[in-house]
Formats: sequence, C-alpha cells, structure tokens
Amino acid sequence: MFALSNNNKSGDIRIKTNNMKILFTIFLAGLLTTFTNAQTETCDCKKDLDFLVKRMKKMPSYKKQIKGTANENTFKLKHETLSAKMEIPSTLNSCFYMLQEQLAIVKDNHINIYINNPFFNETNGTNELKIAKFKETEHYKNHPRTTEDLSQLEEQLKNSPDRSIEGIYALRSKENIAVIHKSKIDDSYIATFLKTDLPLWEPGQIMATIHPEQNNKYTIKYTNTNKFTPYVIKSMDFDNGRLWSFKKIGNDNNEEFVPSDTPKWKFKELNDAVDYVYFGNFSGSTRNRKEQKDFIKYFENNFNAPNLIVDLRSNGGGSYEVSDPFLKVFKKSNATIYVLTNQFTASNAEQFTTKVLQNDKAIHLGQTTMGTIAYGVENSDVNSPSGYFYFYLTDMNFHNEFFKYEGIGVTPSINLKFNQDWIEQTLEIISETK
Repeated sequence: MFALSNNNKSGDIRIKTNNMKILFTIFLAGLLTTFTNAQTETCDCKKDLDFLVKRMKKMPSYKKQIKGTANENTFKLKHETLSAKMEIPSTLNSCFYMLQEQLAIVKDNHINIYINNPFFNETNGTNELKIAKFKETEHYKNHPRTTEDLSQLEEQLKNSPDRSIEGIYALRSKENIAVIHKSKIDDSYIATFLKTDLPLWEPGQIMATIHPEQNNKYTIKYTNTNKFTPYVIKSMDFDNGRLWSFKKIGNDNNEEFVPSDTPKWKFKELNDAVDYVYFGNFSGSTRNRKEQKDFIKYFENNFNAPNLIVDLRSNGGGSYEVSDPFLKVFKKSNATIYVLTNQFTASNAEQFTTKVLQNDKAIHLGQTTMGTIAYGVENSDVNSPSGYFYFYLTDMNFHNEFFKYEGIGVTPSINLKFNQDWIEQTLEIISETK
C-alpha cells in the first residue's frame, strides 16, 4: 500500500509520507486506548460466580466434601457473601480473587481459575513504548507497594534463621531479589522486591502474598512477572530455603532437582546391582503415549538388576494409562524399588508413588510430594460467561483412595540431604543394606 515507484515525484512522495504518518498516529492511538481500557475493564462478576458455583457442584470433590455435610452451609454462605460484594462493579483483578475465595471452600488442589487475556503481553517485554504506557494505567499504578523502609527490611532480615520463612530471596535469578516478611494485618507473608531488572517491576512493589495452610503448606497469590496478571498456586512447601520459585540467598543447595538436560525418559545401569529409571512426566498426549510404548519395551528388555531407583522428581503427573504399565514390570522383576520424589512431584506421579510403595520391597526417599492427588481433570475446563476467566475444574474421582494425602503429600521414609547428589546418597543407602 505504501510502496513508492521510481516514477513518483517528490510532491507525491511527501503526500504519501504524510498519509502514512496520519494512519500510523490513528492506529497507535487506537492501540493504546484499547490497551489502557483492558486494564480498567469491569465484568459481571456475579454472573461468573453463579456459573462457577453451578459447575463446582458437579465436581467429585464437592460431592464428597460439601454436599449433604455441614460444609454445605459454609459453601452457601460464601456464595451469598461474595454475591453481595459483587453488586458493585469490580475490576477483573478483584473479581479473580473473589472467585478464588469460592473455589477455596473445597479441598481440591487441582482446581484453579485463570484470566484469559493477560494484562500485559509478555512478548512485548522489551517494547519500551508499551511498557511506558502500561505503567501509566490505573491497574499498574494501583498495584500494591510496601510502606516499609526497604533498607531497614533488608538489614532486619539478612541474618534470618534458615528455618524461618522470613528472609531475603532470589526469584529465579540473582538479579531479582525479594524480601519475604510477615504481614502486619494477618498471618500471611509478603514478598516485596528489593531490587529487580524486570522491565515491569520496581523496588518496593509487592509481587506475592503467602498464606500458611495446614500441614506446613502454603498458598501463594502472586502477580506474574511478565504478564502482570494474578495467579494462585497451592500446596507449596518451604524446604531447603525454597518456597516455589523463591530461593533464600546464601543457600545454593539444589540437589532435590534432576539436571535440567535430563531426557524425559531415561534408563541407565549404574552398576551391576543397581539400575536407574527417570520419568519426567506421565502426560497422556498422543506423542507421549507413543514414546512410553517405545521406552517400556526398551526398559523391560534391559532392566535386570536386583535394585532399581525410580526417579519421579518434579514429575507433574498425567495419565495412569501411561504410568501404571510400569508397575507390572517392577513386580515381575522382584527387585527392590527406591522411589525418589521432591515437593514438585504431583498428581498422577503421587498416585504412582503410593502404588509402587504397596510392594513390600519398595522404599520411598527424598521429599514429601505436593499433595495434589485425590482428583483429576479430563474434560472439565471451561470459560466463564463473561469470557474473562478460564475455570479449571475436576471431573475425575480418586477420593476414596487418595484423599488422605490431599494438601499433605506422600511423605518419604528416608529424607535425603540437599547438599549431596540424591543418586549418590541412594547408592550409599543401597550398599549399606546389603
């Protein structure tokens, strides 16, 4: 449309160039107006809440825990209380957290809510113009900041005990330092940036609130660092100086994780007496099912040692149709099974852990698992009526067998140290039991 031919005169070029400027200005103004409006948009939150309650009542976890019990009144009262608050139009941010309150009545760590469209498009994280305009929005300006003196907080918490959740943390990289400190309002904790190189963030802004739950677990309500959009993650442990993606400064021990370059399916003969297998996930995708079929044949043909280390660290689960066929191979071998888990072992991987441990010769080592185990999702995710929210709701029922672990996790009989390779530690334990 704007291509210039060699036959154009200078006057024609100037006219077309001016037209381009006008069109670009109109386009940019429209883009920024749309972008700004997205941050202050309100929704019919009550309609979304009513829809959520209706769908929650179909969940196995609701039927097992709420329906026909004293908890039904609690669930109903929460619905009524939130509905009253929603008579006044609310922002997407506040609506999101009110919907999460209703969700939290049911003890089901699989369920969650997500905002469909991020407040900031992370692909534009280096676009200085869009970043500047975003920082002018009410959504950004209203984002909570600490009233505490950052220097005093840093000085106060720099020598916090290792076992205390309060302290100074790196968030994914040592360029982003946050302080986690006790709230003066309730029993929660607050994660505040001390320094950061993230383009959307500034020192003093609150990135997360951390809420203690039962069994030493925490719910973290946080704002995504790239999208500036709220999220909730549940059933997180504080262990080895780590809380989710926060890692205490000065604690560089990370042996609870497998090396990042480890393939998803891995088998290795460690020595004549010990074989090793790593399962990265049990996803039910078509590709993963095919890879599992190829791997299980290879594994069955090569596994012949009297001891087997089954590594499930950071396995987020998947389908029992992918995981459970390995149980037959384990049983047939008559080997002693050493199962490794960490706090990010979840869902079907937790179920698989308990099934392996039904073998009298199986031993569980490592860290307590996540505790997201008693239910599952097959086809029950849906958008809210407003279209602003995505409801991730459970429709698979494993309550009777696994609810005792929900929000607690599966606890190992042997805790491993975080400053020594976990495979080496397991080999030492095996050698000592001969």
